[in-house]
Amino acid sequence: MKKVLVIILMAFVGNTFAQTSAQESSFQYVLDTPVLGEQNNNYLEKAWEVSKPPIELTVKIKLPSFLQQRNAVIKLDKHQLRVLDKHSWAEDLSTSISSVIVNELNNMAIGVIFRPKNYRNMREVMIEIDYFGPDPEGLVLLNGHFSIVDKIKQQGEAPKQSFNLSQQAKTKEFNQAVPVMRSLLTNLASQISQQAKEDLS
Repeated sequence: MKKVLVIILMAFVGNTFAQTSAQESSFQYVLDTPVLGEQNNNYLEKAWEVSKPPIELTVKIKLPSFLQQRNAVIKLDKHQLRVLDKHSWAEDLSTSISSVIVNELNNMAIGVIFRPKNYRNMREVMIEIDYFGPDPEGLVLLNGHFSIVDKIKQQGEAPKQSFNLSQQAKTKEFNQAVPVMRSLLTNLASQISQQAKEDLS
């Protein structure tokens, strides 16, 4: 009888532990940065083919304070955000965004070489993001503005270009929003690329 009680107790404890572990599970995410493919791994050479010498731009990202934390955030309405305790970024979000944007822009081969934020340059792409993430219904948003700063030619503040991108995720779960967030960065890079060609031509 005692053996039966011990077995039942062990089963109960094991089941409780499994449920508790499932409830306490946490998830980390990365914005997948693609390696330059074989067709684009010579982007430096292509930049020289288009422009001699090619113009170089440093990409800088500015995030609001609520996006500078590791925990993921959902925008509930205009004045309210929800911080997700069980969902977080595996690395600094600003650095991840910069890496993705730099890779995407260099893949577009427009005769401009784009550099990460730690590269000193007289020409910069300053991207200021107001919000980046999903809403409660799974609509992923990327809002803000960017400017292309040429400290060599420009006098005064560079004009700002607004972006207001959105795309619906498959479900309302945050893990479904992450690949959509990555996709929106590609769209933003395309917009920056077009503006760079106009401003620097």
